[in-house]
Amino acid sequence: MRLNGTAEVVPTALPRRRHQAYAERVMSIRVLIIDEHPFAREMLARRLASSPNVELVGSTGDSEEGLRQIKEFAPDVVLLETKMRNASGMDVCRKACAANGKPKVAVLTSYIDLEERKMAFALGASGYLLKEVGTEMLVAQLRRMVGLNE
Repeated sequence: MRLNGTAEVVPTALPRRRHQAYAERVMSIRVLIIDEHPFAREMLARRLASSPNVELVGSTGDSEEGLRQIKEFAPDVVLLETKMRNASGMDVCRKACAANGKPKVAVLTSYIDLEERKMAFALGASGYLLKEVGTEMLVAQLRRMVGLNE
């Protein structure tokens, strides 16, 4: 299109690769942990703290407190242990997936339960991981869930 005989300059978007590299440098993945086991929460928190561009915004062993923290802290990803004594982990998964901001939810588990996995994905979970997953793989999964693929 021309205005007054001159060509209009229309800025173009950054190439995808360059834009993604920039986004990766400045974007921090905000993570919330919901797990009844204090030791598991502490170990996960330590592992995440050692990873660049990962920010732990909350951690709790109580499902109701976890849902409150989702509303308050707006995490990008919720790491959720669904095997709970005082709540239905699948109900917490459903509520977390439907929360404002639509955080990605990854179920963390000590052992694989195929029915639980199937149900978690049906409820909207974005991942199903063993707690023993290595830190590098855990962070790679977090990045995948929020769209920062390597």
